[in-house]
Amino acid sequence: MTLLLFALFISSFAAADTPLEQAQQEYLLAEKESVEKQHSRFNQALALYMSEQPSNPSGKLLYNMANIHFYLKEFGLAIALYRRAESLLPRNDRIQENLTIALEHANVQAKQIERPIADLFGFRWLSAFERGLLLLGMTFAVFLFFSLHLWFPQAGFQLVWKSMLALTTIIFTSIVCYALAIPPRAIILRTTALRTTPHKEAALTQTTVQQGEMVELLSTDHSKQWLEVRTPFGIAGYVSVHGVYFITP
Repeated sequence: MTLLLFALFISSFAAADTPLEQAQQEYLLAEKESVEKQHSRFNQALALYMSEQPSNPSGKLLYNMANIHFYLKEFGLAIALYRRAESLLPRNDRIQENLTIALEHANVQAKQIERPIADLFGFRWLSAFERGLLLLGMTFAVFLFFSLHLWFPQAGFQLVWKSMLALTTIIFTSIVCYALAIPPRAIILRTTALRTTPHKEAALTQTTVQQGEMVELLSTDHSKQWLEVRTPFGIAGYVSVHGVYFITP
């Protein structure tokens, strides 16, 4: 059986009894408990994690929360949290490994929503924060070399700052294209069949989407209770808004 590497990110904190430290302690204790007691321990750890950073969690916190949901066999939510952690820490091997194993447990096929332009500049390997830093650094370099050109017009900085400006423009344009190329997406939390129309009594299609599967969001009905989605295989239908977890590009 494939073993999942559930190593927590360990950080040092000045306070001895922060919610995050308590959550880590509960997590480690849960691993040593009997099956009957694990559920309670893991839920306690999860509650503590959520109380620490409920609105804007870090990639490390999302990773730890995803591990707990995996242990609780809530594969859909685990995959959704791994996906969010992946967007914040796109080059982290542990997140990639655990996500792959979670997808296997949920019987989700590897095919994903593909957008060729999204990978053209390699931005999938950078978080949104890192892309912003890259653009900020390039902009600063342009102003620096432009200033040097004004101070020392004979030093040959004109070609440098113009080249930097052109490169910064390309990077900015590619970041915008990358953002536009990634559609709004969501993770299915519970295995469900797509419906033909946005109603509870609507006929079911022959397509079933597995928990943990990523779908593209196409529209929302007027009641805001149903979403029109498209699977990675190009099949469209409706699912309840309560059965999905929204993720950002």
